[in-house]
Amino acid sequence: EFWKYLLQRNLSTQWLEGVCYAVFGLGDSGYQKYN
Repeated sequence: EFWKYLLQRNLSTQWLEGVCYAVFGLGDSGYQKYN
């Protein structure tokens, strides 16, 4: 659901206006300590 929301063409440019912070992480499952 969230990913579909982010992919909307008409997503408001102010969709993060009320958020004080955001966290986005990427990982590599080939890395030994990847969870």
